Amino acid sequence: MVSMRILLGLTALALSIPANAQVFNVLEGGSVGPLFAAQFFFEVSGVTGPIADIDVRLAMSCEDVTGVSFDLFAPNGLAGLNWNAPLGTGAHFQDTYLDDEVAGSRLGQPGSDIAPFAGPEWGGRRYRPPTDLNVFDGTNPNGVWLLIAYNFSSITTEAWLHKSGEAAPWGQAIGTQLIITPVPEPSCLLALGSGLLCALLKRQRR
Repeated sequence: MVSMRILLGLTALALSIPANAQVFNVLEGGSVGPLFAAQFFFEVSGVTGPIADIDVRLAMSCEDVTGVSFDLFAPNGLAGLNWNAPLGTGAHFQDTYLDDEVAGSRLGQPGSDIAPFAGPEWGGRRYRPPTDLNVFDGTNPNGVWLLIAYNFSSITTEAWLHKSGEAAPWGQAIGTQLIITPVPEPSCLLALGSGLLCALLKRQRR
């Protein structure tokens, strides 16, 4: 007979396994002129639960990362991902992957302050965002998200935000993305727990 301890363990395991992440690409890339700001949009739909975790990928070519800033706004107006220049040094956000769960210093702080801030696909790594993305956890992700990019560089320096597949100085850009993992639906958790329990019972009968 399966003990209560095992059942509780199975339940805890089921609750700890998130649904697969869903990737939403920026609708359009484009120029961020010197001493100007530009707005970019993501359309998120079909996510069946509130946010359990959100990561962000930034793909921007710029001569100096200290000259740009970002703000991300959820459909409900909640703000996060505040990157305030000047932080760091060097050129380009090379498909930079921002993830709250990684260890180390925040993007722009010592140890994570030398661009191009390459993502894992380019031999780099995941970075802790400059401000926590978990402010979005528990909210409904569906709707239009807004990313505002500011360019405070010299009057002759243009930055460019890339969407997936565009040519960038480092190659074909993976692109600017939201990576959203929703809270699993109760039916999914029940199915997972039942599957684990059946597997354990079959093993015990052998």
